[in-house]
Amino acid sequence: MNEKRVIYTVLIIVAVISIIYLLLKDKIDRMVKKNILNVNTNTPDKEPLLFNEKVKVNHDEFIQGVRDLAIDLDINPNALMYWMDFESAGTFSPSIQNPYTKATGLIQFMPSTAISLGTTIADLAKMTNVEQLKYVRKYFSNWIQIKGKLKNWLDVYLTIFYPAAIGKPDTWALPAGVTPQNPAFDYVVKDGIITVGEIRAFFQNRIKTNVPTMYWKYFGM
Repeated sequence: MNEKRVIYTVLIIVAVISIIYLLLKDKIDRMVKKNILNVNTNTPDKEPLLFNEKVKVNHDEFIQGVRDLAIDLDINPNALMYWMDFESAGTFSPSIQNPYTKATGLIQFMPSTAISLGTTIADLAKMTNVEQLKYVRKYFSNWIQIKGKLKNWLDVYLTIFYPAAIGKPDTWALPAGVTPQNPAFDYVVKDGIITVGEIRAFFQNRIKTNVPTMYWKYFGM
């Protein structure tokens, strides 16, 4: 009789632990990733994310969503915040749109990109910032599956701007056709050709003027 009780007790304990794990699985997995596995998300939990004060709608939920996405995909959350700020012209608006290209939202999804993600730019523009963050996650997740781990802050931007350049050395040149639409990136040698190193130099110079020094370490400075 006592043996049966012991067995029942053990089974109950195991069941309870299993239920608790299932309920807290995402949080437990993120805790393990943040403290053991992740290289890029080693940011202090109590440190405010860069530009978080610019998020005027759904602030806490959005910021937590950025932190969760960053841990799950091993992307530095401050780098992600910087690029969403840059792409959305400092608004963090899910509906902001480039009138010429029709690129829309937090990372300026192109119409063809939106379709590849199972949505449209019209639908993206109707979403809240928290809802659209799910598509930011999906976009990065898809490219990480193709290109592998994003190793630094610049890889995060190149995923948005020109994925073929991810992981390339500073001397790697983008096709000449990219320059006319992005002349500011022809930054070091004005030769009509943009290199990965020039994009790096352009943003590191820009970061010095619009990012508090406490965050510079996340941008290789």
